[in-house]
Amino acid sequence: MIILRRIIDFLLYSNLWIAVCAAALVMETDLLFAPQLSFHPLVWTVFFSTLFLYAVHRIIGVHISKGFISGRYLVIQKHEWHILFYAMVSALGLAYFFLQLPTHLQVEILIAALPSLGYVFPVLGNKKRIRDIHLVKIFLVAITWTFITIFLPIFEPGVHLRQSIIPLMLERFFFIFAITLPFDIRDLALDEFTKVKTIPSWLGIKKTKKIAYLLTFLAMFTAFISFQTGLYSLPNFLAAITVYFLTIIVIRQTTPERHDYFFTGLTDGLMFIHFLLFYLFG
Repeated sequence: MIILRRIIDFLLYSNLWIAVCAAALVMETDLLFAPQLSFHPLVWTVFFSTLFLYAVHRIIGVHISKGFISGRYLVIQKHEWHILFYAMVSALGLAYFFLQLPTHLQVEILIAALPSLGYVFPVLGNKKRIRDIHLVKIFLVAITWTFITIFLPIFEPGVHLRQSIIPLMLERFFFIFAITLPFDIRDLALDEFTKVKTIPSWLGIKKTKKIAYLLTFLAMFTAFISFQTGLYSLPNFLAAITVYFLTIIVIRQTTPERHDYFFTGLTDGLMFIHFLLFYLFG
């Protein structure tokens, strides 16, 4: 049991899991527009950039929130040098695969990197990050993930659009927004400690869950539009709807007291399930 816990801690707190989820969403988009699944340089660039940013985010977050005690922060503090090592390795991997990308993709990734770096690093006054601006972080997360996992793979050379991608981008935005709200519920105590205003601290947990339900239903609706326009096959549509019903269950079960495995493992894992069902149903 101890060994299993250490393996889970390694996957979650080394940020390998969230990096796998990010790469998986890129590959899911590939499945819609390319004949077969491929671990091309963009997939690896997204994987290593996510690994790097989340590792640095955890290290900086621990130092900025010094004095705040919670289970995951104790784990991160204990393995801070390990996480720093993962950040250095991921930076090397990122540089290698980034240089293999065409110039236009490199430029687009750098554009996406600017708000992401501002989210992680304290670039504002008083050592504040963009995520520390009231009510901003969740919109930034949803927009950035949508851009990286939909826009970038679609506009790779050789990918030809069959239909409008606006419903697809809206679907991804609604989905990411919905599964990010549980993290704001989890972080209520932390955000109170750091004096950051979020949707749960503003509206309360009950109303936040209602917003998350609404966003999930909007994701279902836009998935239906993609099915109607021919972008989604029936298996694609059924895969998406299945994930969104699972998302509703996860949102319903969300409380600030839940173990971090529920959030970092299961809630983030909905992204990987999204890809996996697309792959299996397709």
